[in-house]
Amino acid sequence: MTTGPLASAPFEWRSITPPDAGFAPDLDGRLDKAIADKRAWGLHGVVVTRMGKLVLERYFTGEDEVWGAPRGRVAFGPDTLHDLRSVTKSILGLLYGIALDLGKVPAPDQNLIAQFPECADAATDPRLQRLTVAHALTMTLGFDWNEDIPYQDPTNSEIQMEQSPDRLRTSSVGPSSPIPAPAGSTARRAPSSSDICW
Repeated sequence: MTTGPLASAPFEWRSITPPDAGFAPDLDGRLDKAIADKRAWGLHGVVVTRMGKLVLERYFTGEDEVWGAPRGRVAFGPDTLHDLRSVTKSILGLLYGIALDLGKVPAPDQNLIAQFPECADAATDPRLQRLTVAHALTMTLGFDWNEDIPYQDPTNSEIQMEQSPDRLRTSSVGPSSPIPAPAGSTARRAPSSSDICW
């Protein structure tokens, strides 16, 4: 599904000083030192919030790519679109925790395929019956997923999922979807896990 820009006005952050948010007063300087000491590198942006208030917001210029295609040096800012990749999984985990606390999502131990009534025909597949929401959140579904090949290669798993009219079945529950590892046994970076949770 493709969505357009948000129709509502952008959220206006209220600022708070680092000490008032519980951080060291020289938070900005510490970030600069970490970058200078090469303890932090390749940063495109750093945004720190606490208690719903903005503590620190900094953007940098750096190399970027989309789907493995270089974009060159980009001057990042608050309105710069960014190919997030694996950050999505961390954000999804945070959002899931909030939704779980509010009782809006199934518990981690719940059967995953049961969350998709549109895939009822796949619910009898024994390979899928053992999968839980936790397996999707921790990328331990055991699916055969390969992004080690270039994104321009049509056999790249993410490209296959992106081009499919049914992302869920392509990424996971199709009758020919191989599940070579037992669920919970192997963590394998797979955007399909995020798509399934989302």
